[in-house]
Amino acid sequence: MDDDQSTVSQRRHRLPILVTALLSVALLAAGLGVAAFDAGNSSGFSVASDRIFPGARTTPAWSVTDASTATASDKTFSTAVGEGTVFTTGNWITTFSATRYLDFSYAAPLPGGLVASSVSFSFDFADNVGGQTACIYFEVYRASSTTLIGTHGSSGSPVACVTGTGLTHTSTALTEVTTTDIANDLKVRVYAKESGSTAIRVDLATMVGSTYAGFSLYPTAVGDRSTGTLGTTTWGLAAAGDAATLASGTWATTFSASRYVTFGFPDEAPSTATPNAASFALSYRAGASGSNSCWYFEVYDSTNALIGTHGSSGATISCNSSNVTYQTDTVPLAEINSGTRLNSLKVKVYFKSSTPSTVVFDLAKLSQTYWLGTGAGCASPGLVTTAATGDTYVSEAAAGTNFGTITTALVRSLSASSNRRVLVYFPLPGVPSGCSVTAATLRVYASATAGARTIQAWQVASAWSENVVTWTTQPATTGSAATSANGAGYESWAVTSLVTAMMASGNYGFRLMDSVESSASTFQQTYVTTEALTNIPQLDITFG
Repeated sequence: MDDDQSTVSQRRHRLPILVTALLSVALLAAGLGVAAFDAGNSSGFSVASDRIFPGARTTPAWSVTDASTATASDKTFSTAVGEGTVFTTGNWITTFSATRYLDFSYAAPLPGGLVASSVSFSFDFADNVGGQTACIYFEVYRASSTTLIGTHGSSGSPVACVTGTGLTHTSTALTEVTTTDIANDLKVRVYAKESGSTAIRVDLATMVGSTYAGFSLYPTAVGDRSTGTLGTTTWGLAAAGDAATLASGTWATTFSASRYVTFGFPDEAPSTATPNAASFALSYRAGASGSNSCWYFEVYDSTNALIGTHGSSGATISCNSSNVTYQTDTVPLAEINSGTRLNSLKVKVYFKSSTPSTVVFDLAKLSQTYWLGTGAGCASPGLVTTAATGDTYVSEAAAGTNFGTITTALVRSLSASSNRRVLVYFPLPGVPSGCSVTAATLRVYASATAGARTIQAWQVASAWSENVVTWTTQPATTGSAATSANGAGYESWAVTSLVTAMMASGNYGFRLMDSVESSASTFQQTYVTTEALTNIPQLDITFG
């Protein structure tokens, strides 16, 4: 097949944005502090410390309001929020048993290496039958090693007993959870008995505590062995590819302001945090064969104020016509520029389907990086590496064809009508307080080269979509080009001035092209794209 023919397979899973801060071992061991020195103090050093949290913190959506049919319904995970959506167990027996329990597994969104205080387990439950009594006690384990680290109550002295169907709140201190490393690695096993050998109902099974701010940990799965046989219920939005999903109601064939699904995210970052980067990832497929589903979304803060819009009814984020293969989109959220905007975030997605159909969600995830502190100077110096989230090529010989799903992209110089160019987009991190970009390097992997050529990297001047753009609609460029000699493996361009300009005037990515197009002979470079999932394009940015 000619490489101008677009691959028809749908994109599977987009690599999440990779953001890592390189810190010295000494600073990490000292509690991840970075000192800024004031050279203007002639009598000595003035030192201020900033708290750095390297790596992205990720959390799935826990609360879900589904108004796809224009009538809102609550599809929140039953044990994550105490709002009345309950998990009903199987039937217990009248005595406690080591083989009858509930296992709760938890997300791990907290920065590691921090002291955790005032950690407690919140458990809201009720009997399923009026006049009958249910009692519980529980154990706490390290999930990675299944090591028992705490027991609360016993068969002879339960933590709590409830008579009747009214939900009762319990809160038990977990003194064994002293660090965020432990909090990120927990499983809670609840033992129960029921006076009539029937079910109990659970409305909440979360952990709360404090580091630099309060946090809540929500269960990603519930293992129910109340009957003696284990059955597991997994939250459909927690991870992609785990067979657990969440289906919407039926969407209309056109977008409507009254048809949406809202995903709610918890408070897990200090309100004083300064975000470096944030993104929203959604994995979805059509609910019926032959139905093409398209979407865009809005972002709201904790006060329900609209703070960002991504895509529109006329320019969607993506579409997916498969009811088997999931489309995964990761979209940078530049509007998340303060700690208060990191917390209680809500993402409202709008869909339409070419025929009235449901949409099945496999993932709804918020990723964020942030730092704390008010120190002078550059608060977070060092290297940040970002992976591309969109790339393709455009072909002069197929000027109206889009190549957004290919695994390799081509730069070619050949005649006046057969040139090819590559477009690649990276989400840019926020600039830490007091910092500037001291260096930036674009790295794109070449799997094949032809001839000794100079390849230019230009700053793109306007928006484009990898699944839509063609040679005819390709955006213009601005500024001056960075250049690099072609070669196998990762090719590098020094793009410091381009990235600085993008941060100041708008980020639309890069265009790669041969410095001398329309050659009489074929000179073609083959670059690996994000669809290949390995050796994908990277952008290294150093702050100082």
